[in-house]
Amino acid sequence: MVTRTVNIKSEQPTLEQVLTDVRNGDAITFTDGSIPLARIVPLTPFPGGRTPELHSGALETTEDFDEPLTEEFWPEVNT
Repeated sequence: MVTRTVNIKSEQPTLEQVLTDVRNGDAITFTDGSIPLARIVPLTPFPGGRTPELHSGALETTEDFDEPLTEEFWPEVNT
């Protein structure tokens, strides 16, 4: 993966230019002078996709799951 640095004070590429580079496998690091601000990297899709019901039955809820929480649940905040 090639990493390209873009100083936003001297260069302002269009979103289309940035996304084209990312689609081609490049990472883009945006800086403000010498201060790094953000980095855009290409995503690698999960090869297997999602597995339906992978953890079926791993979570159980009680009958009162949807009931409002009691006042005792909420901590007092001193402001």
